[in-house]
Amino acid sequence: MSMKNFIASFKRFSGHSFHDFLNKVRIEKSVEILKAEGDAITLSELVEICGYNNYITFLKASNYIYFYEYLYNLLKKKSI
Repeated sequence: MSMKNFIASFKRFSGHSFHDFLNKVRIEKSVEILKAEGDAITLSELVEICGYNNYITFLKASNYIYFYEYLYNLLKKKSI
């Protein structure tokens, strides 16, 4: 299966892009690491462990994911 077909199939079955899914997994992993390591790990180490090239990309991804979840939960509460 080509990468293009995989990405299209992933989106069709999950409803999310592979890129968004990968970022969510990486950010969730960073939260786990921070809970376990606390002050013993630097931001540079955390960014590298989670697979990001630099901390700016990491911060953008984490802000996007948490904002999206906050907005989703807010809209979900209003519709109930």
